[in-house]
Amino acid sequence: MRQNFGDEAKKAFEGGRLAQAEQLLLKALAIHPTEPLYNLLARLLWLENRQSEFEKLCNSLLTDPVFCFCGVELLRQAEQYDQALNALAALPTDHRQNIRFFLNAAWIYIQLGDGQRAHQCALPAFEAQNSEASADAYVSSLIMMGDFEKAEQILAALMADEAHQG
Repeated sequence: MRQNFGDEAKKAFEGGRLAQAEQLLLKALAIHPTEPLYNLLARLLWLENRQSEFEKLCNSLLTDPVFCFCGVELLRQAEQYDQALNALAALPTDHRQNIRFFLNAAWIYIQLGDGQRAHQCALPAFEAQNSEASADAYVSSLIMMGDFEKAEQILAALMADEAHQG
């Protein structure tokens, strides 16, 4: 039976055994890197106030085509908005069509209080994929811009869709 270092790391983390969790995470990442494992490692580094290691992790993720959006999201969650925007701007052209590009940019601008830019990013995400995440960003941007009627229409349509699926 194969040992699952990721599950063990999560249990150690939740149990407050951060040193053990880190060792297990590093083993798990060496075997099979995944975003949830990187996210957990980032949380651990952040909780331990290991800022330089957190930034090193984010920078390494940003240079990896598979995990670049994970790096951007970690910077955004850490409220390092300038770095996250710079990372988005530095992404290859093909990555700039990904819904995660638009959603990350939208949420950064929402956090910065820039409703116009948030809307410019949230609208293409919502048009490309009518998901909960894209709807949240789009409706938030509409509210920031004072377009309450449109926000209400979108919410009503989403609730109607959910009721039909439910």
